[in-house]
Amino acid sequence: MNKTFNITQDNAFMLNLFQKYNTTDPNLIWLKKLSHSHCSALVKLIRDEDHKIKDVFIGHTTWDDYSAMLRIFKNYEFEFLGSESVLRPHTLEFPSYPGIISSTDDYYIINTKFVVMETTLEILDERVQSKILTADEYVPDFFRLLAANRLATSGKNWIHWLGYVNSGTYNSMWMVLDLEKFGQSIGQTSLLVDTFDIAEQSPGFIMSDDKSETLSNNGYFASYNVPSFNRIR
Repeated sequence: MNKTFNITQDNAFMLNLFQKYNTTDPNLIWLKKLSHSHCSALVKLIRDEDHKIKDVFIGHTTWDDYSAMLRIFKNYEFEFLGSESVLRPHTLEFPSYPGIISSTDDYYIINTKFVVMETTLEILDERVQSKILTADEYVPDFFRLLAANRLATSGKNWIHWLGYVNSGTYNSMWMVLDLEKFGQSIGQTSLLVDTFDIAEQSPGFIMSDDKSETLSNNGYFASYNVPSFNRIR
């Protein structure tokens, strides 16, 4: 009985894909979804003639129409009480829009110690949306994002705060570059552990990994709305 129900459910899902995209080929569906997606990001290592790390370029672009061109580069400077009950200065720089307290482009420079950015992920299997929490069970994405920006002490710690009470909405690949660890890597042939971390969200879970070695070996890391973890795919 259960087996029959599952087959019927799968057939209904495939029929829905065909009606929506006129195909059930996952590759074609990805291409159609990506044609309506947003953002590209690139982290590029610069090396000297001895192949030692010298600098890093970080780029992010938001794909959008002319209605989104009214832009403001914002600088927030606050002091807040940390767990040690001591006032801690905090600076947050990011591109944004009038009336928006976060970025929505999602490119942040935090205390000149971290650079955080994302590209939004498309969901191919829409059945996972059943795992999205109800409004009284989660904290909205931009709240968790702003909290992570203020509380994080490392890339992994930033990801911890982002994933706290994950809503399963506005799913993205997040990239966190630790500028202090990068500074310590200058003159070396490879980046320190946890210099560059990524996290990917999906309804019901979040996955993360240290991509410092990948960045060191390839010389760059690119993100363009496509998940890197098979489970997220």
